[in-house]
Amino acid sequence: SRTAPTVAAPEFSETRIALTDALALGDCGLVPLIAERNSALGRQKAESTRFLYEWRIWSGLTACHDQLADEAWFLEAVAGKRADVEIAIEALLTRGDEAQALQSALASPYPDLKSSADAYATAWADIAPLLLRALTGNAPPTDAEFQRFELALKQWGMTQHHAELGRAIRESAAWLQSANQMLDVAITENRLCPMGMATAEGHQAATFVQTYFASTIQQQIATVMQSTARLNRLWEPLRDASPRLAKHLMTEDLLRLPSGMSVALETRWATHIEKWQMLLRQC
Repeated sequence: SRTAPTVAAPEFSETRIALTDALALGDCGLVPLIAERNSALGRQKAESTRFLYEWRIWSGLTACHDQLADEAWFLEAVAGKRADVEIAIEALLTRGDEAQALQSALASPYPDLKSSADAYATAWADIAPLLLRALTGNAPPTDAEFQRFELALKQWGMTQHHAELGRAIRESAAWLQSANQMLDVAITENRLCPMGMATAEGHQAATFVQTYFASTIQQQIATVMQSTARLNRLWEPLRDASPRLAKHLMTEDLLRLPSGMSVALETRWATHIEKWQMLLRQC
């Protein structure tokens, strides 16, 4: 089976808070969390747990701002942990177990692309709000909220939607490229309607456009493009909230596609329609 290429691990700032400085954070309740985070075990935690740790540390530091705002080490720590929250989110969404499941080459559990897109959107509705809370510096979740978040992550990964949509875009773009080349030949040779009169081939082409093309091909391509646009809409709030995520988590990054392929699909489809119109105008 095809294995999706791995994504390079984003690098954390590894901001350190010295023990003497950590003691100054005693009133903020961060000392145990910082000690656990700085341990080798703490640094190797699963992506979702690492995300929650970084968020809690950043939130705790922010709560101490009034007491320690004049301390250079404190300001450096706040900035570092703010960046680490974004990095942890990127790691969660690209390297976590659920993110890897999204790229699975196994057969999809859903009958079609629209079904996997619907399931993906349902799960994402319970994932994105918590990530946005973290990015905007709001309070970390309760245990119950985080359990719901992790359940949604599992459901999200089980959709395998990134693999399905990526495959659909690649196949559709390749088919359109070949089909457009064939249409170019047909237009140049003008075998379908020489002298403005439809040949047997011309009648067959007209029937094809009115039936199979309209009911099947057009619907399939539309579903792929609608699913791509829907994916973009779901991710827009995160990209708007984080320049880092906007840079590293564009559609082609998420679907592991060559840069510009989703735009190429739209362009080839528009060209395909134009060529059919041009061909049929010869009749």
